[in-house]
Amino acid sequence: MKYRFTNIVICCVAFCVVMCSSGGNTSFASTDEVIESIISEWPATIYYLAHLQGPDGPYEDIDIYITAIDEYTLYVNGKEIGSDNNRSTVEKWTVKHIDRDDVFVGVKVTNYGRGNGNGLMVDIKANSDWMGTTTMSRRSFTPQNNVILYGVSWYYYTGDIEREIGPKWYDVDANYFGDITHRGFKQVMLGHIENIGYTPDPHIEVVTGYNGNIDTGNSPDGGIRLRNIDGENIALNKPSEEYELTDGYLYEGYAFSQDPVGKTRFIDLETIYRINKVVIYTGGLNPDVWNEIAFRGYAAEISLDNFRYEEVGIIHEIGITNTDEGGYDWYQIMFPNEWARYVRFRITESRQTFPTIGEVMVYGTGYVRDGIYESGWIDFGKLDTAKNFREVSWEGDTPDGTRIGIQTKTRQVMPDGTIVESDWSEENFDRSFKFNSPEPAISYKYRVKLYTQDIFATPELRSIRVSWSEENQPVSYADGSITPNRVSMGKQSDFECIVRYKLNPGQDITSVVLNVPDTAQLEFVYSSDSETFLALDEEATYSTTDTLYIVLENPVTDINDNSDGELDELIIRFSVKLFRNIHVFSPSLFNTGGNDNAGGIQVRENSSNSLVVMSSTSVESTQPTDTNIIGNTPNPFNPSTTIRFLLGQDYDGLPVELSVFNCNGQLIRMLVNNSLNPGIHSCIWNGADNSGKRVSSGIYISRLTTGGKVLTNKMLLMK
Repeated sequence: MKYRFTNIVICCVAFCVVMCSSGGNTSFASTDEVIESIISEWPATIYYLAHLQGPDGPYEDIDIYITAIDEYTLYVNGKEIGSDNNRSTVEKWTVKHIDRDDVFVGVKVTNYGRGNGNGLMVDIKANSDWMGTTTMSRRSFTPQNNVILYGVSWYYYTGDIEREIGPKWYDVDANYFGDITHRGFKQVMLGHIENIGYTPDPHIEVVTGYNGNIDTGNSPDGGIRLRNIDGENIALNKPSEEYELTDGYLYEGYAFSQDPVGKTRFIDLETIYRINKVVIYTGGLNPDVWNEIAFRGYAAEISLDNFRYEEVGIIHEIGITNTDEGGYDWYQIMFPNEWARYVRFRITESRQTFPTIGEVMVYGTGYVRDGIYESGWIDFGKLDTAKNFREVSWEGDTPDGTRIGIQTKTRQVMPDGTIVESDWSEENFDRSFKFNSPEPAISYKYRVKLYTQDIFATPELRSIRVSWSEENQPVSYADGSITPNRVSMGKQSDFECIVRYKLNPGQDITSVVLNVPDTAQLEFVYSSDSETFLALDEEATYSTTDTLYIVLENPVTDINDNSDGELDELIIRFSVKLFRNIHVFSPSLFNTGGNDNAGGIQVRENSSNSLVVMSSTSVESTQPTDTNIIGNTPNPFNPSTTIRFLLGQDYDGLPVELSVFNCNGQLIRMLVNNSLNPGIHSCIWNGADNSGKRVSSGIYISRLTTGGKVLTNKMLLMK
């Protein structure tokens, strides 16, 4: 028997260990041609930027103390300073001849998901100033009772920063920081590093960022789980009565124009959290007037419905209660954990002028509701080798109210030599499932989605296994389509499935497996290469209620040399009834060797014609007259999604516009702006605007306009 798994974790047999091109530590064991690869590390790279200013500038030389989990590279004022991969040590880097007031720090940190924590600690000695990592967007300093403000803003970025921002992302200036959040950077959160053997300035914190709301470092078992919101300002960019209260920019803020006593302002956290702290900052850049523009006292109130509010704390003599932290800079109310969606403050005491508020922050505890981890492309060190992927399985914990979903996508070599990547597969929640992305593929990537309905529980993924073979592929390339793409529901309809393929020397096709919506009646299989109707193995060819098995009497080989790149075709004619609105007919191919028991080669959807068929009880003809948006898949998505729409016969020759808008009605991307033939069309949106810049996470609207008809569809981009 050729197919046999060998568990490399417990069996003492010879095996190979390969670092995949990106996406984690992957080991695999081989018996004959089928290989089982085990993924148990989860690399995630975070990019940090900071603009540091202190009261004792300009600086000549500075000392930087730094450590991170698991490795880092440090940049200062646009130059690389050094790197280290020992999380338990704190390195000191001396940067000479700064000769300026501003210090711009960039740090690239890669965490391998080994359970060591998540975080970055930077402590900087600059003249008499100590500056470094903190979740506070600014700090105050009190030499001889004179409060001085200096910035210590730290931000993080996830994604392909060199492509999206630029290869010298760390070479920035003060103007860059003016709109850093519009460039995709986010404010840092509290991180966690143990036993570093160094005591920083008491104002310094370990900070971190998270890619896709996934914590890759704090699981004791080295798995991935949803991140905890401890240390995160969950009010940032959330809807508020005054936008300036949650915009993340503290220096101007919201100014009252009337007596503020008794006045309230609320923030909508958009979902229910368990919260325990409210922090309010004064606004403005001049500390000399903080005692004038800061109110004297306020109360924090919470609500689940924005109607009934409960007071959870009150503070008096603001500026005196936090003198050790610089006085009027910021002040907080802490209280036991409480459930809330709405938070508001109520001013209880004023000073001599109407106050200015820089920012209102809200903190809590628990896990986020969902998150996504996406691997890099994995080729097992064999980039040029076509592979047939058989199965995906995973190990982990899913407490009540939680679940784990996995998607895959592949890269394939087209007949002309170009490399294309597939869409994401459907999300699968089974612990073991058939690999369902197009093949043969030179590489693949996976995406893990974690969900919880209980904010105090998180699922945890510890390992993923993928079985695959690099031997005995039936074809070097194949794609498929089906016609018609729209039929009457419940009516026996005739279909033609066309499989285009390319055979290399020694390859052949002996059977085709087609998933069908009901028991199908096969009429014939025609070969364009031999220009004949192919003889079938009548005993082995049959249909169940969900699968049509087609076994050929003689293998299909390459009769007429198609080395010029032209594809041959198998035309499969059959009839079947549809009882659902949408069905995807996905062919799989096998050869005389049974694909080495690695499963069928799943055929890619033709880029011009779909494998999707729609049905409706109102349709009496296979030639539709109306126009509809089918929707987009996947949804939610990251980074791209395929939008499908049906253009009816009545709209033939009319201009068609397909555009993407944000929730404010602003045009983000024009995808289609011309006339199209009737039928089903698909268009990929890669999450970028018309200028090519990646947009932020959120809800977007695809809008189809033609012949006076306007159709819309909601899409959720999650990063």
